[in-house]
This record gives sequence, structure tokens and C-alpha cells, in this order.
Amino acid sequence: MPTVFYEQLNKALREENREALKPWFYFIRLIMSDLEKLPD
Repeated sequence: MPTVFYEQLNKALREENREALKPWFYFIRLIMSDLEKLPD
């Protein structure tokens, strides 16, 4: 079941206006850095 967090992030990612992503940069960077730490 998608969460409100996921729905809002997904909506921002689909926006043509990339300014909508600015509030999400910290979370995206955090998620990406954590994914890099996972074993292959």
C-alpha cells in the first residue's frame, strides 16, 4: 500500500517543473547514499 510520502514524491518526480523536486533533494540523496551501502 503506497504511503502519502511515496505518493507525494512520485507526483513531484512526474512534474515537468523540476523546481517541485527541490524540497525532496535531501531525501533522494539520503536514499541513494543508503542504497549504495547495500551489498550487491
